[in-house]
Amino acid sequence: FTVTWPYSEARFAWSPKEDRWLLWSDGSAAMSTEGPQLGGTTVIVQSVDAYPSDLGDRYGGVPPFTDTVGKGKAWLFRDGRKWPITWSRPKAESGTIWRFRGERIPFDPGQVWVLLLDNDRKPVIR
Repeated sequence: FTVTWPYSEARFAWSPKEDRWLLWSDGSAAMSTEGPQLGGTTVIVQSVDAYPSDLGDRYGGVPPFTDTVGKGKAWLFRDGRKWPITWSRPKAESGTIWRFRGERIPFDPGQVWVLLLDNDRKPVIR
């Protein structure tokens, strides 16, 4: 599956051999400094409200503010499969809870990646 933002792209592919999702960033394999390709056993793509922040850089760039308080839709990618899930975070001091069919999701051991994607976009799932 692929997730795109205005200036970047993340593509994950399931590796049965490594039993995890491998990451390509902007078309190139994302490698760690130690050599292995980056990736994780679980990837979540979380739909959030995103809008221009009050920050900026000297070149006129304005990074987005992503609102992770509230609730919404998400996708869970694990074991080479995907599931539609929901997320909720009632206040900024709370942690996020992800659910599938109303039940809290237990995470597998290993690295978890959470990608925040504005509500206007959807991951491309092939």
